[in-house]
Amino acid sequence: MPGLESLVGELRTALAARPDFYSVSVPDGCAPDAVPPGTPAGYARLLTLTDGPACGTSLTFWSAADLPGNQYYTRPIEGSDLPLDPDAYFCCGLFEPDPLFIRRSDESVWYFPDREVEWQNSGSFAKAADSIEEFFLEKVAGPDYAVFVGLDESMKDPDGLYDEWYILLTSIGR
Repeated sequence: MPGLESLVGELRTALAARPDFYSVSVPDGCAPDAVPPGTPAGYARLLTLTDGPACGTSLTFWSAADLPGNQYYTRPIEGSDLPLDPDAYFCCGLFEPDPLFIRRSDESVWYFPDREVEWQNSGSFAKAADSIEEFFLEKVAGPDYAVFVGLDESMKDPDGLYDEWYILLTSIGR
């Protein structure tokens, strides 16, 4: 399995051949000095490889420029049992429509698996991966993508309503 750097390159190359894809982007990485202070190291590395990729309609990662304005998701919610705190969590993007978090203490990735409930009211907050690299390689651009985002068979059909990110992944054998 390719590492993160080579996978980002493969995705970018495959995407260049698909100008008809509008919900997908794998932008160039940002300069290391553009990464905001306090960004977890694993996410900082991802940003230097691709600064805010849009992985179809399901997963969007904040760019270095957008990170500071989206950390409000980490604030505690009055009356909620969610363990949110800016010192404990970092919001790295969205798993539509819910925020996606990195736990600062170990850089694991956390999300709300209950897709039928607004995230603020969710009783389910779970670890998706041990690191952002593992999350990207397995759940975002890897073998677990279709199951993780809940694609049904109609969304896998390039002749019908489909998920552009899934089609891009299959074009590179992921």
